[in-house]
Amino acid sequence: MRKTILFFFVLLPMMAWAQFEKYFTESSLRVDYCLTGNHNETTFSLKELIHEPYWSGSKTNLIDNLEFGSYIVKVYESGTDYLLFSKGYQNLYGEWQTTDEAFKITKTFEESVIVPFPKVKIDIALCYKTWEGQLKEGMRFTVSPDDYFIRNYDNLNLPVYEAWIGNKDITKAVDIVILPEGYTQAEMGLFRGKHVQLCALRPLPRELQHPWGDGTFGREWLHHAWRPHLQEHRNAFQLLDFR
Repeated sequence: MRKTILFFFVLLPMMAWAQFEKYFTESSLRVDYCLTGNHNETTFSLKELIHEPYWSGSKTNLIDNLEFGSYIVKVYESGTDYLLFSKGYQNLYGEWQTTDEAFKITKTFEESVIVPFPKVKIDIALCYKTWEGQLKEGMRFTVSPDDYFIRNYDNLNLPVYEAWIGNKDITKAVDIVILPEGYTQAEMGLFRGKHVQLCALRPLPRELQHPWGDGTFGREWLHHAWRPHLQEHRNAFQLLDFR
């Protein structure tokens, strides 16, 4: 019995990987859409679809069983209820709905959500939760991978920025963007100089990441082992001027 259970758990990730390979490519489909409404009402409208070059999400955990967040994107095999991918998320519009302003006026917010780029025709459902926690479908539409109206990321002529690249494996890395809010064009050199030093901080040594192997931290260990690294980070942040 134990061998059967162990074999099942070994086989499960392989089955999920096969699911990804069957239905999706290594790239992404970005769905740009608009949310219009107020505190009590919300309507969805599709803006555009963009084919982006990389998929950096999981290839094994394709279904979000927890569904955290006020919004859920669901991808189905077209014409069926066979769920291929789902992800819960939060957005700025949902936060705005809790403000006093949302009781007085109606606004439109541009939002985006990313799913794996399909190999087959799919149905995408954009869902939201009511104030009572009930999940409702705001919009559903069909996407074909060869749709003429899907814009290609490489043809958008977007500005190119310098980037500090640490882990080049996109499946094991996150992107951090530091915005120069409050800086003028003439101060951009100052901005870059300060944040280059921040980005140059060395990662914590392996022995500092898991000190005892059981997730516990001793007071003496924290004082002696972490002190030089904390000082390095403190010095870097003192150079910054977050205005």
